[in-house]
Amino acid sequence: MTHDPVAGGAKDPTGIGMCLRGRISVGLPAIVDYDGFRSVLDEYADYLAELYFSPPVPVAAYHTRTKLFMRYLDMEAQEDGWKQLAYARSRGVRLEFALNAGGDDGLAVKACELVAERLGAPDSVVCIDRLAHIARAAFPSARFVYSYNNGIRTARDILDIPVSYDELVLGGAYIRRRDLFALARSRGLAVRFLVNNGCSFNCHWCADSRECAPTFARNLELYGVEALYALQSILPEELYSRYDPNDFDLLKISSRPSSLHDFRAMLRGYATGSSAMDGAEAKPHDWALWARLSHFGPYLENLDYGRVMALKDDIWAGRLFQGTVA
Repeated sequence: MTHDPVAGGAKDPTGIGMCLRGRISVGLPAIVDYDGFRSVLDEYADYLAELYFSPPVPVAAYHTRTKLFMRYLDMEAQEDGWKQLAYARSRGVRLEFALNAGGDDGLAVKACELVAERLGAPDSVVCIDRLAHIARAAFPSARFVYSYNNGIRTARDILDIPVSYDELVLGGAYIRRRDLFALARSRGLAVRFLVNNGCSFNCHWCADSRECAPTFARNLELYGVEALYALQSILPEELYSRYDPNDFDLLKISSRPSSLHDFRAMLRGYATGSSAMDGAEAKPHDWALWARLSHFGPYLENLDYGRVMALKDDIWAGRLFQGTVA
């Protein structure tokens, strides 16, 4: 029997029926070895619907983060990645192939061939639109997911998504736009809520992160780190208290560049509805679990739980950031 890590705890702190059993999507954690990955997956198997991944090989165009590319320079890490994917599938977790980092058509074709050779057809493909035709040719029976990296910025963008897509990833500036979640679902698109990417709301380029650092620096100077963190993060208790379980279909957790501790802690937090950031054992680094934007790193020691949560209340009430950072 699978151990239930939430047993005896508050599965639904708000009483609104938020249960994420079988509704969480996580990324293949490149830094975690096979044994560590297997232990976490066994612990949280009942909560995991899907594992998303880029081919675990050292091709920069397949990865949105340099850390992942560098990790897969190690042959053992590559084999660990393929083994982790096979084990997840053996436990009934769906596999989602990510073709959303860029690169040319030739590299996209090779990525599809490699996935087919090592795993067979994935259950779904999340992709940038210009590469979708390649993945469709390779995996015609897969579900197709419109990537966050396509740059959804307005309601019009949602209305313009081609009908050939089955699902959509929403995050960034729209993590609190439940109306846009509803708009997407009214179009027949399943919504994957990218909950903890931590992106700057007014950064309009995702594929190679070229505007990430300067945008964060400008916002930091204007608003300060606690207000920015409050804006760009969704803590587990915020998720459970502010959202309806019918707002989204899957909760997508940004977890690929994670240690074993972080991988387990993120799953525990979103499964239980508690970040534990108000507890005695909370460490400054743990703030990074709920907003993965690396530029927050040097400032995490300056965050206070009470102040961050009060700022979040102001954001939800429209008293802070109304029409300023978007």
